[in-house]
Amino acid sequence: MNRVDLVGRITADPEVKFSASGKAYVRFSLAVSRENKDKGVDYPNCTAFGKTAELIGEWVKKGK
Repeated sequence: MNRVDLVGRITADPEVKFSASGKAYVRFSLAVSRENKDKGVDYPNCTAFGKTAELIGEWVKKGK
């Protein structure tokens, strides 16, 4: 398994949804500054599942 740690700000409030099997998931986008601030910002799309998705939906809000 690969692991990537991204540090940035949430671009919109994440909304928890449930799959047909009842498993929670959330999709969100981050604004991640590049090492050299003159080169801009990247906006990767992220997805979380299960308990992590529920915690993100409860505690994470736009701009945090």
